[in-house]
Amino acid sequence: MNHVKKIIIGVFGGVGLIFSILGLVFLLSPPEGVPQSARINNRPVTTIEEARQLYRILGMIFTLIGVPFLGVGAGLFMRTVKKANRRRALIAAGDSVTAKIIGAGPGLVTINSMPTYVMKCAYEQDGQTYIFASDAITFYPEEFMGKEVRVWVNRNNPKNYYVDTDSLFVML
Repeated sequence: MNHVKKIIIGVFGGVGLIFSILGLVFLLSPPEGVPQSARINNRPVTTIEEARQLYRILGMIFTLIGVPFLGVGAGLFMRTVKKANRRRALIAAGDSVTAKIIGAGPGLVTINSMPTYVMKCAYEQDGQTYIFASDAITFYPEEFMGKEVRVWVNRNNPKNYYVDTDSLFVML
């Protein structure tokens, strides 16, 4: 997992966890007394019931802010883990082919305000041509055009593959 993803997952997950916990604390632990400086509608809180109402409102606000952040962080983490597990399973199966790099196009994300690119690779078997796309890379792969790259592929399901861009640097 690259550093940018770790930071994004950590920020979303951390903010979500902190806000969710604070919200639950406010919701589940009623106040013991009346807070000294608390106000509702610009009026001081004077009764324990008003203090409980304030805690419920704060608890709901913090929880409603925290849960979406926590969900985004958890979703990104699960997606990253699933992708890494799929990649490990493909490599463990040991079934790779050598594909020719036929082009590159713009990626869908930017990293540190830099554009990313996706390499397109072609592999032919039994008269059928398979096109594979790499994960996003941070440089335009002009010097690799026409060269070969290793692609780990599930022969039963060619849509399940991983273009090993790291193998390009070993070949240099």
